[in-house]
Order: sequence, then C-alpha cells, then structure tokens
Amino acid sequence: MTTESIAVRDGGQVEMADARTARDIQARVLRIQEVVKSVMVEGEHFGIIPGCKKRSLYKSGAELLLMTFQVANKVAQVEDLSTPDEIRYRVTVAGVSQVTGAFLGDHVGECSSSEEKYKWQKPVCNEEWDETPVDRRRETWKHGREGKAYKVKQIRTTPADVANTVLSMSEKRGMVGMTRSVTGASSMFTDGIEDLPPGMEMDDGDKRPPIKPPQAKAEAGPVISEPQRVRMFAIAGKANVTDEGLRLYLRGMGIEHTKDIPKSKYESICAWAFSGGQTPPEQGQ
Repeated sequence: MTTESIAVRDGGQVEMADARTARDIQARVLRIQEVVKSVMVEGEHFGIIPGCKKRSLYKSGAELLLMTFQVANKVAQVEDLSTPDEIRYRVTVAGVSQVTGAFLGDHVGECSSSEEKYKWQKPVCNEEWDETPVDRRRETWKHGREGKAYKVKQIRTTPADVANTVLSMSEKRGMVGMTRSVTGASSMFTDGIEDLPPGMEMDDGDKRPPIKPPQAKAEAGPVISEPQRVRMFAIAGKANVTDEGLRLYLRGMGIEHTKDIPKSKYESICAWAFSGGQTPPEQGQ
C-alpha cells in the first residue's frame, strides 16, 4: 500500500507517518458498499427511519463492519453519573486493530433512565394507577391508526429496574458511533435515530441543497453507443470491478451516467476496468 507521511511533533517539526492514499479510501468505501449490498439486511442490520436521509446503523450491522475491517471494540471507560432518582451511564468504547493492536479511535455513548422509553411504563391495572402518587403518574397522547391519537395512562418506572438496560444501551451507542468513525461509514449511516421515541424522527442533514465537492467536468462531444456500453460493463465484470465501483470512478471524472461517457474517454475507461481498477486515475482519465 502506497502511503504518504504527515505528522507534527511537539515544537512544530513535521515528521512522515502513514497516511492513506485516495485509492485506499476508494477501496474502503467500495468495501463498505459491498457489505451493505451483499450481507446486510434492512431491519436487522440497519433501518431507514421516515424523514431521515441516511440509514440508521444497528449494533448487529456495526459488528459486521468491525469484522470486515478486523477491528475489535473495547470498553475503555465507564462513568456512573447516577443520582438517587436516575440511572445514567457514560461509556467510552475504543476501536483497536485486531492485526496490529493499534488504537484506531473511540466514541462516547450515554444513556439515562430519564429517557422517555425508560422513564415510563404502562400500569398493570387501574388499581396500580390509582395507588401511584400523583407526581409519579401521567396521561399522555400516543399515535394511533389512520392518524388518530389516543390517551394512555403511565406510571414511573423504578430506575434500578432498568439499570442494566441503560448500561447496555450506553455501550451500544458508543460502539456504533465508534464503528462509523473508525471505518469511515458516517457518510452512509447515522446512529441513535432508532432510539428516538415515535414522533421525534427528524431530517438528518441540512435542509439546503448539499454542496458537492469540485469534480472534473465531462467533455462535450459524441458519446458511446449502447454496444460499447455493454462491452465496458463486460470488461469490468471479468476484472471483478463492481458496477458501483465503475460508477464511482466515472463520477470522479464528472460523468454521472454511463450513457454520457464521451467517446474520447472510452478506451481509457476500458483500460482502467481491464486492470481491475488498479490504473491510477490520472492515467485512466
């Protein structure tokens, strides 16, 4: 793997250290996309919450990504922030290379018994509701079928009853967040959205149109024919270049659709595909 060195020591002295190349990063992104497409199952490893642009990564999906990149997750620190009326934990989860043992990054996850879904529960019967102190019971609205809301009775949970759940959720949130940052999957997944109570889903991202990074503009002129397009995909397939990998390469050239490939670029793109995606972009373009 070709690397560059960029590091700064105390005093401002620049020192060379391993840094990933653009090709390394592209390979990592393609690997994540391949795992999502071929291995992960919606509803089991990730979910798409209405109103959100990104998938929400679940613990089981995070475990698959960690296994893919040979990263071990370890609980680095557990902070007990509990009070007599609340259980609260803050857990720092670290990612460590299973190959070298090197520290790769960490993330903090926090959970509390004061969160909506842990703080309240349905009473067993009306008698339990009546016997519960007024300040520890409530009536709240819930979403019903066909948009009709309805009221339900709830009483406070005993914080100690959910202590283990709160601790486990803190660790899970830290582990999922660490996975996203260490593997570079943040552009594809968000985390924690599935933990929101119903009705609190939100749009994950800016309302304004996204700002795209500068790209090379595709050349104007005649474009390839359909037979040429089919041949290009056949060449890529034989060299184990995925369709998504090919499209990602084309986007870097400013080409959004394969039908818009200029004839002047066709042979160089086929050469890139024939090499299995190993030809540097500056040569492939």
